[in-house]
Amino acid sequence: MKIKMHAGSLAKAMETAQEIEPSINDIAKYLSRHGLGLPDELVGLIAITEYEYDKRIGWHAWLVAVQGFGVVAMTDGPVEA
Repeated sequence: MKIKMHAGSLAKAMETAQEIEPSINDIAKYLSRHGLGLPDELVGLIAITEYEYDKRIGWHAWLVAVQGFGVVAMTDGPVEA
């Protein structure tokens, strides 16, 4: 799945886009690399919710929220169970 941070301008946010495995653990690792805490601490605080199609970037967007931070990132799909 693709993931990007949700902050600043769209151009700046797209500079943070990466391809990761569609798992909570990989999302936690990605968020940790962007300064949101340690992966093990983040895993239980992450919620993924379906959002809408974003025609600017061509993604069916899913919001990544972290308890205490709000929406911090977007993905182009859900996590695998």
